[in-house]
Amino acid sequence: MIKAVGLFLFMVLKILGWLLLTLFILLIAMLLFVLFVPVRYRIMIQNERDAASGNSLVKNIQAQAKVSWLLHFIHINLNYGPKGFTNEIRAAGLDVRKVLAGFNKRREKKQNRNRAAKEEPDSGRRTDTTQSMSEQTIDSLEPDAKNQTINTAELEENERSVSLNENISQSKALAEEAKDENVSQSKALAEEAKDETEILESKIIDFEKNKTSKDPKKRRKKKNILSELYSGIQKKLYAIKNAITGIRTKLSIIREKIHMLYGEITSPGNRNAVSHLWKELCYLVLKYKPRKVSAELAFSLADPALTGEVLGMISMFPHVYRSPYHITADFESDKLYVEGELELQGKVTGYVMVMIFIRLIRDKDCMAVFRRIMGKS
Repeated sequence: MIKAVGLFLFMVLKILGWLLLTLFILLIAMLLFVLFVPVRYRIMIQNERDAASGNSLVKNIQAQAKVSWLLHFIHINLNYGPKGFTNEIRAAGLDVRKVLAGFNKRREKKQNRNRAAKEEPDSGRRTDTTQSMSEQTIDSLEPDAKNQTINTAELEENERSVSLNENISQSKALAEEAKDENVSQSKALAEEAKDETEILESKIIDFEKNKTSKDPKKRRKKKNILSELYSGIQKKLYAIKNAITGIRTKLSIIREKIHMLYGEITSPGNRNAVSHLWKELCYLVLKYKPRKVSAELAFSLADPALTGEVLGMISMFPHVYRSPYHITADFESDKLYVEGELELQGKVTGYVMVMIFIRLIRDKDCMAVFRRIMGKS
């Protein structure tokens, strides 16, 4: 029995050991891939001259950047052109955006199903209650409908008799009004003249009173409007002042940092650290610079003298003669343009950054400068 238990524990430990070993090997493999497998990049820039205007310095520019790692296991494609900026990210041949969109849709569907499942019993209860209420209302309305049909016939007969009596009374009233109109018109004209004179006198009196004494409510309203406008203008001015002071403080902090860095770089005690940092930066540029560069360009500055000067400045760089560059200057064109293609290819490896970081940490002078800068900031 003891031997069986021991063998079982030994097998369990053996399986756990193999699992841990495989995980450790996978981690080391991933670390080695990240450090030594390069990230390859390719940049292409194209520009075409517009045939209608001819002046197309940056109008029709198109740029494309491709980044890949581990035999295109991870692939990033970036494009920029007249239509705008587009990007695409793929992992193991799958579009990452589409995969994430599919997961989000599945989550939304599950959430909607759960909501529908929760709402179904409530809706069943509501339908039952509404059906019972409708049946009760129908039963209660049936006798009322019978009584309404009887009452409508009686009401129609009464309305007919009332309408006849009204017509007779209206004819009598019109005859009496025709007699009284002549007498009442003369009296009304005299009364209207008196009323107009009284209204004019009252308006004159009110106008004179308003000159001497104004309504205090109107004054208060005007004061409130003016105070609100003044307070709003004050708030805006305070906000502008605060924004300006914030920008000034940020600029002053940036200036202080620049002066501090300039002082640390130019101080004689930090020469060794600055020279070491400069060497590491040059080494980084040499390792990460494009390995392949090709260009086919044609340009004109709308002036033969300027185009010749720029061409002479370009010819001063010896790198132009070593690489497959084809640059032509157009001395006859009277319009400013640059057209052609430019292609850059290179790679970036992680171990270069790690080695530079380790060398800088091991340097005591660099670490002292770094600590001094972080302490001051």
